Amino acid sequence: MARLLLAVERGDDRLALPALQGVLDRAAACSSPRQDGFPARGTGRSAVAMVRELLESPGEPDASLDHLARHAGVGRALLCRLFRRETGITINEYRTLARLRRVRGLLLRGSSLAGAAADAGFHDQSHMTIRFKKYMGMTPGLYARAAR
Repeated sequence: MARLLLAVERGDDRLALPALQGVLDRAAACSSPRQDGFPARGTGRSAVAMVRELLESPGEPDASLDHLARHAGVGRALLCRLFRRETGITINEYRTLARLRRVRGLLLRGSSLAGAAADAGFHDQSHMTIRFKKYMGMTPGLYARAAR
């Protein structure tokens, strides 16, 4: 863009045309579908909505921040700021809460603690128990007994 402006200021048509073509090529690349299967650049609420949907999906992978940002079509830092602004919590906190919602549902259906931890995406039952107690105020075993 700077080359284009400089060429226009100087009145140099030989430089202006290639510079204009470069600007147009970059603009077309931003608006065309991406070759890696991720959506074209998302912004604002749409980026956060895409990430929330991915984190809420039952088979949610243990996706890295890089993967989530590519999925939403925005940079990592921007995604973190947008997500926190819209939801009031970080992406990792949201991921944990989504997993805990899955655990609660599984426990209500009679799943074992170890099975619920694995199915919800926790690395082990101990990790799930620590998070469950922190956010829910009771152990998952006590929750399961109270729900029956």
